[in-house]
Order: sequence, then structure tokens, then C-alpha cells
Amino acid sequence: MHRRHERGCEIIMKQNDQIVRTYDGEGNLKGIQIIPTRYPQTEMYRFAGIAAIIVISIIAIMGVGAFLFAPHSTPPTVIVTTPAPTPTPAPLETTNVLTVTLMTTSGGFPQIGVQEDDRCFWLSYNDYDNIRLGDRVRFTINGKHNLYNNVQYNVVSVNIISHRYDRYYNNYPRYYHYQGRYYQYDGHTVDPMTWKQIRGKEIIEGMPPYY
Repeated sequence: MHRRHERGCEIIMKQNDQIVRTYDGEGNLKGIQIIPTRYPQTEMYRFAGIAAIIVISIIAIMGVGAFLFAPHSTPPTVIVTTPAPTPTPAPLETTNVLTVTLMTTSGGFPQIGVQEDDRCFWLSYNDYDNIRLGDRVRFTINGKHNLYNNVQYNVVSVNIISHRYDRYYNNYPRYYHYQGRYYQYDGHTVDPMTWKQIRGKEIIEGMPPYY
């Protein structure tokens, strides 16, 4: 217990309370007032609790804001595509047996004319090199082109029925030496050969016919 006097008052400090006794000018007791004492530690706890509540409130508000304003992932858009219709191929047609009377590449592609009618046939270089004037052939075609104001029938396969016999065309086999290798050409196909196989033959220095 602690006592002190201030201008007609006696202040008694106890553990938990402050007692104030008031006296008049003659020293008579006028009144007693009990004032509870607040300790700094209690105030610190009180301020810490308030601060904790404020921090928790701020965190909660930030969490709600992040949820409301964060971009939400949208489900992927499924694009449904309709497959393009498959074009119907041109029907195949097989000609009768025809006799080759014209062979030219002047139009920039192999063309063959025949004795039986005025049709012109457009075919591959490989088939063209296997055909000779006078051969009897049957063509399988799948449509036609119109180039240079002339109609050409598109040949997809060639069936050689027979070859024309001629002493010039029958001068086979022929032997070629090209880029260090040897070849034999029988008028239709080119086959690689060895030196022992063609030794003693007449050899043409140059590239063999395309095959």
C-alpha cells in the first residue's frame, strides 16, 4: 500500500485499485472514491487483440477479392469439323487394241497417236520409253485433258500386245558404259551388268536410255 497527499486529498495506492479520500479545509473527510487501476500489460494485450482482429479482417477481405477478380479458367472450345467429301475418281476405261503411229513430246509431255482413230493419249515417260512405233497396245484411261485446244486422254497403264519387227529396232541388246558402270538395254529395260558379262561386246560410251 502506498499513500500520498495532494491539496486536501489523500491517495492510497493498492494492488488493483486507487482510493481517493477528499477532506475539507478543516480536515474533515468529505468523500471516498475508488478508481480501478489499469496496468500497461493489460493495455498491451488489448491492443494486440485489436491488431490481430484487424489483420485477420484484411486477410479475409483480400481472399474474397482475389476469388472474385481472379481470371477463371474457361473450358476449352471443341471445334467440330466436317470432313470434306472424298471426290469420286473417274471411272477406268480400257481401249481396244491400237497401233502406235505417232510419238512426240513436243507439247512438254509424252503423247501417242494411233492408227485406228484421231485420239491422242497422254502417258508417263516410263511407259513412253517402252513403246515403239508400230507396237500394238491397249490403254487403260481415267479421263481426259484439254490442252492447247486438243483433247488428250489420260493413260494410267499400258498393255503392250506386240512389238513391231524391224531390223533397226531389233538391233538389241545394246551395251553402255556410264559413270564407271555397265548396262545392257534390250529395247525395253536397262539392266546393270559387270565387265565380265559384256567383255568383247560393242560398248556405247554414254547414258543408257531412260527406263
